[in-house]
Amino acid sequence: MSQQKKILFLSLYSLPPAWLFHHQLDATVATALRMRGCDVLITGCDGLFESCYILRGTGEIKQQICELCSQTSKGYFCDSFHLPYKQLRDFVLDNDYNLANEWLATVDPVNYAEAVYDNLAIGQWVTSSVYTYFRITSTGLSSPDVRKVHRQYLIDGLVTYKAVSRLIYYYQPTHLFLLGARLAPSRIAFEVARQHNIDTIVQEKGYINNSYLLLDNHGCMQTKPARDVIEAWENIPLNNSELLQVKKYWLERETGQNFSSFYNYQTEYASVRRQLNIPEDAKIFAVFTSSEDELAAAQDYLGISQQLDIIDRLIEVFADKDEYLVIRHHPNIAGREYLPAQIDFIVRAYQQSLSAPKNVRIVMPSEQLTSYALLWHTDAAIAFFSTMSIEAVAKGIPTAIISSSLYSFALRYVIDKFDIASLRILVDSLFSESAKTTVEDLRRLYRFTNAYFFKFSNEFRSFNSEGLSFESNNELKPGIDPTLDKVCNRVLYGSSLYNLPGSEEKQRSLTEENEFLEKYILEIRDFRQKVKQQGLTNPKNNISHPSVGVVQLTYNNEQENQFLSQGLKRSRYQAINEYKCNYLDLEDHKQTIESILALLETIPEDYILLAHSNIQYHESLILSAMQILLADGQQVIQGVSFGGWLPINQNRMLKGKFLPQGIFIPYNQCLSYEEAVTTLPWLKYPPSLLAFTIMRKTALVKNLDMLRHIPTREQAAELLFMLLHTPGIHTIENSMMFIREIPQSLQKLLQKEKLISLQEYLNLKDINLIIFPDWSASEEFLLEQFAEILRTIFNHPDAEKITLLIDIDDISEDEASLILSSVTMNLLMEDDLDLTDKASISLLKELSELDWEVLVPNISARIAWEKENQQRIHALVKSANIPIYKVENLVDLAVV
Repeated sequence: MSQQKKILFLSLYSLPPAWLFHHQLDATVATALRMRGCDVLITGCDGLFESCYILRGTGEIKQQICELCSQTSKGYFCDSFHLPYKQLRDFVLDNDYNLANEWLATVDPVNYAEAVYDNLAIGQWVTSSVYTYFRITSTGLSSPDVRKVHRQYLIDGLVTYKAVSRLIYYYQPTHLFLLGARLAPSRIAFEVARQHNIDTIVQEKGYINNSYLLLDNHGCMQTKPARDVIEAWENIPLNNSELLQVKKYWLERETGQNFSSFYNYQTEYASVRRQLNIPEDAKIFAVFTSSEDELAAAQDYLGISQQLDIIDRLIEVFADKDEYLVIRHHPNIAGREYLPAQIDFIVRAYQQSLSAPKNVRIVMPSEQLTSYALLWHTDAAIAFFSTMSIEAVAKGIPTAIISSSLYSFALRYVIDKFDIASLRILVDSLFSESAKTTVEDLRRLYRFTNAYFFKFSNEFRSFNSEGLSFESNNELKPGIDPTLDKVCNRVLYGSSLYNLPGSEEKQRSLTEENEFLEKYILEIRDFRQKVKQQGLTNPKNNISHPSVGVVQLTYNNEQENQFLSQGLKRSRYQAINEYKCNYLDLEDHKQTIESILALLETIPEDYILLAHSNIQYHESLILSAMQILLADGQQVIQGVSFGGWLPINQNRMLKGKFLPQGIFIPYNQCLSYEEAVTTLPWLKYPPSLLAFTIMRKTALVKNLDMLRHIPTREQAAELLFMLLHTPGIHTIENSMMFIREIPQSLQKLLQKEKLISLQEYLNLKDINLIIFPDWSASEEFLLEQFAEILRTIFNHPDAEKITLLIDIDDISEDEASLILSSVTMNLLMEDDLDLTDKASISLLKELSELDWEVLVPNISARIAWEKENQQRIHALVKSANIPIYKVENLVDLAVV
């Protein structure tokens, strides 16, 4: 070595156990490099970032989780490995935040994604993290909740850039190790390293268990490293052990092994067509979508956000076909534990299903039907970016992929034109005889899989997902762990990080590969025929279908929607009769219940769903519920309840309990009635609770008869909530419905009730003024401005009829109260004011969307001053017709 190598490790996320998987690599490699004569430095985080990816959704325990993350990092590197350690915060200056705030004051929130500071594309570098934080794409950036976090990411982004630049100046590293180079802090560090021509090695989780990706001067969203490895191996025949390894890999994925499975259930192959209500002899064309948020900002994955547009066109293509189109939306779109659902995608997918023809089936993300079971019934497929593309080919299915996807290396068919005519040609081609899977198709697939999943991924002997595998540092010396040696040699000597074929591999013959693939293609054909035969002979596919009565409830003065009826037309359960119960009174629960009971006496069905026109039920709901009810010969189960997505216009940042998938289920055992109605106030009205349940009519009549004797509507709703929590109600923990909007009549009643509570909570009076301070302004400025406003209001002739509402969105209530108390005390002392019967002050924080909707019409004026929180004004009141007054004009305000 001509000079000592200095390696900087940026290890910011440390929440155990998931992030320790990455710390193992940093700590072990750093120790091994130190043993080989290098200088190393670990840099961690001690709560530097206001909006942090791993803290999303942690709520009240955010601070504790942040401290655990920081302590884990320092303890791991310092105490366990005795490595030099610095905090990134050590390189932040006090003025960095002022600089960032001043910069953002000049940036329109509409342009946050493209925000540039001094030729630095900060907006581009952080927006991918915003997508992941909220599970959105660019269409969701306009939401007020999103813009608030987006702004903070930009602030943290500029501060991170300044801090990392100082860190590099201080340490002068020759190499940088970091994770991913996608999430904002590591992406920014990656860009700083590029500016300084610092050699960078990026690590990420590998594509098989216990493995890591190692990327040479590329981020994890850049496909060139993988392409280089794939191209290096594409002409190398596989030997028998490699072929068996790939075959085993496909089998393991189907059973949920060797990757992060999105399923905790299995689907019986023979039941797939029954579950989808597709004839056994009909051909199936399957479309598999991908979760969009992580890839949406990546240049190498252009087209990911066009999936639903392409599906719209495919639905049109199949409108005049006999074959069935099945769209299986990726389960990750529904979210998982601590991972929110992609609501924007789900909203549009439900909208799409309303106009789909009868030969289209849409499997929503949370529906319990595995893609693997569906594949064995599929005749042709499209998988835009998903691994389902290569898994489909592995099962002998002609499949197409978006041309920009890495999986295009493995497939014969790619999609590079998205117009209807081109898609029609593609569909016909995939159904054609010439598209049938050949040995050459499988050769291409097997070689790709070997290169991408096994050669591109790296396994270390020194550590894996179970933890460290060495007891002393002596086991990290050269010659013991080949992968560790490879990484160290890359730093020391500039050798390749990648597993590339040698001269021996290049001399292989095709014999083993040909024999294996010819046998394999026969195996999959035989198995597909076996699955088809099982479907034809499965006795469960001949279950009788008694009729279900769906009763649409309509309240007085309520405009009827078509969501319910249109959704029922697509139901996979065909024996449905619709009824209407009109002119119901929301405020008179007894009259409503008696009207429902009178109707139930006249209809013959033994199974009932009480619904509303504003609800869209998923096409699989009634079939799924009836399979459960009809299988219960003893009639112990009186009803089947299910979850749903909240209304489109409902604030996503709601409090309340949800299942890990983000699905709201009123009858989940851990949810109390108070929590349920807080999350969805509609549930305060008894019939609304029944929209989440299909019941036997005898049980429904019994419950309703009991409710009509309860004195108040609220008591009746709470009792019904308790009755539906009984063991006789089977709960499907899936989203089976989508509340498209709250009925207008109900909204008015909720607003009326909400106004009463707000009047008490905020002490609203005849004149209600509102102000949106920029709390990042200097304390001196805030004290001066508040003194002027309060002095004017306290001296107003109608002061006793005024309430001043002060937004404290970006400051704690204690801090705001301290400033206001100081101002008030000074006014008492300096102006000798008597505050008896004077104006009231109320602080506004964490109001819901409904709260603001009700509050805004009761605001008399907004007070404008020099430094305001324009983001909050734009999000909450800019579109409302609220008069704006300067402080000196407040005297003109009078009670109307």
